Amino acid sequence: MTAKESEAYYNATSYEEIFNGFSKGKKEFAMLSVKMYLDFIRRKAEKHQIYSSVDIYNVYKHLECKDVEECHVLILNQANKIVKNIHLSTGGISETSFDIRLILREAILNRASAIAVCHNHPSGNKRPSHADDAVTLKLKEAAQIMNIRLIDHIIITGDSYYSYSDEGRI
Repeated sequence: MTAKESEAYYNATSYEEIFNGFSKGKKEFAMLSVKMYLDFIRRKAEKHQIYSSVDIYNVYKHLECKDVEECHVLILNQANKIVKNIHLSTGGISETSFDIRLILREAILNRASAIAVCHNHPSGNKRPSHADDAVTLKLKEAAQIMNIRLIDHIIITGDSYYSYSDEGRI
């Protein structure tokens, strides 16, 4: 590692900043390594059963370092085992898309008994916005019509999270 690469690494706040100091070849290798690691973590998580908000947080803990909002959905079977982990959307600094129809489409196609939704707040504020509250309520009502349980909606920020279920709001 050159002095320039070392300085970029220690002063960086995101993967992108770390990789910007690398040569093209090292940058491609590092990005591929991170992608492979995240894929490994996701595959490992898909074998697990979801018992609580902590389990959902552990699946999506990698979102805490993202600079933009992302929305993800866990499709669960009757035993709350992960059937599918879906990256639904990537948004901007302060919002991302929650398309209820797409969430329910995936849930139905994958024979879900339950779903859990997760997104991050890069701002560091873990409290849900009015838009978060509204989409959670709409998703819960729409899922109930299809006999699918919304077990939680968690918001990840930094090294903590907010759980609608833990707060008694689902």
